[in-house]
Amino acid sequence: MKAGAVFFAACACGTAAFRIAKQIVRPRYSSLFMSSSATLHSLFDNVNADMGLKLTDFTDVYEGRTWQVGEWSGTTEWYDEAMGSKLTGVSKNTISGPGGYTSSSLNVWMGPGLMVPHMLLTVGEEQEGSFITADYVARGAVPLGSDSTYLDTYYGQEVLQWYDSACSQPGAMHFAPPSSMSGRLLRSPVHLSLAGLSSETVTSLATEHVTRFLTWIKEGRPVEARQKGALNARDDKLRQFYYRSAVADSVTLVGPDFGPTLGACSTGPVAEAYVGGGS
Repeated sequence: MKAGAVFFAACACGTAAFRIAKQIVRPRYSSLFMSSSATLHSLFDNVNADMGLKLTDFTDVYEGRTWQVGEWSGTTEWYDEAMGSKLTGVSKNTISGPGGYTSSSLNVWMGPGLMVPHMLLTVGEEQEGSFITADYVARGAVPLGSDSTYLDTYYGQEVLQWYDSACSQPGAMHFAPPSSMSGRLLRSPVHLSLAGLSSETVTSLATEHVTRFLTWIKEGRPVEARQKGALNARDDKLRQFYYRSAVADSVTLVGPDFGPTLGACSTGPVAEAYVGGGS
């Protein structure tokens, strides 16, 4: 690996993207801050408190709950709701690598009961600063923007102000889109992927991202029963795109032997995705 290059592991627009950022110069920040793993653990606790989650054996079956390949290591976990039917599930993953690199991801995939977007979040740090990738993956039967109520509710002024504030932070640098077409398909207009930030800024942005999402779930209007089947089928396709991109990016990170397994464990259960995808 060239000097100054780091692997940036992020969940971008619903797609796990492990990207290489080369020769990036960023200001250094103090090490006296809450680590990315501590930040994400705290936010996961908030999700768990609201949703009542239980850890499954999904990643154990794939032998990927804890893993190490060369200098890279990490964990993958998949959670279901202990009771209730608001979620498809929650994915919580970590990666550690050379040069003090760490990333932690929290992805919440909605079920067909509510039209709330899926929530994706990755936070982390390396020697030169902290980074964040966050998004709300759009759902529904019509192109985003066709339904003004949906657009105003989930991509309105509050979210746009959050996005603009993040992009205006000192030292903020945008990461390039993922190389995978599947990864690019899921991006919303407020997809955020920034490096060169302070840890305090990343913690604040991530906390606001998750808190807003949990409020949406509490206030969400139920989907009509006749619409749930079609919504579930479309969500399956979104998660298939996520899985395909995660596999491609994981192969780049750890190679072809373990990459497909890591992609599957990072995604969680997906209808048909592991056998070529559905129609």
